[in-house]
Amino acid sequence: MEGLLAEALAHHRAGKSADAERLYAKVLREEKNNAQAMTLLGTLQAQQGKFADAVKLLCRSLEIDARQPFALNSLGNAYNALNRYDEALAAFDKSIALKPDQAATHSNSGNALRALKRYREALGVYRKALAIDPNYADAYSNRGDLLLELKRYDDAASSYDKAIALRPGSVRDWFGRAVALQEADRPEQAL
Repeated sequence: MEGLLAEALAHHRAGKSADAERLYAKVLREEKNNAQAMTLLGTLQAQQGKFADAVKLLCRSLEIDARQPFALNSLGNAYNALNRYDEALAAFDKSIALKPDQAATHSNSGNALRALKRYREALGVYRKALAIDPNYADAYSNRGDLLLELKRYDDAASSYDKAIALRPGSVRDWFGRAVALQEADRPEQAL
């Protein structure tokens, strides 16, 4: 099974979703309680936008082995996509408790906090993500989005600039930067 799972993961990483899904399912037919296969298939489903299916598989996987930080992070992302932010935050918190050095999980947690309008906490979590990995472009982008929402346009532009320095081809970051600069230059409207 280990070789089959490795082959499935290679397909997954190569973007061959159908092949990966077929092989994950084959592993689960042979070993119905293979937590790793469930986690990887659940993650693949989330990446394909099948968030409810992903949640079911990831929860089943975590029933078998609750100490899976990757599965918890994937579950949090699926909950975020379903606008179930409190559940997302709980999953991210459990993941962080198991593996506190994952910048992505901290940044994802910041996204859930932002959705819950807990802005100060979200900024702190993005800061923590960047302390763990100062080259994590998504954390700069996510922080830029929050700062833009808070109308801290100069800070938002600066955050997007850092993301752009790490991945110059990101349309999202260039667009966020443009909006921040445009809003920063806009004169205050008279009341």
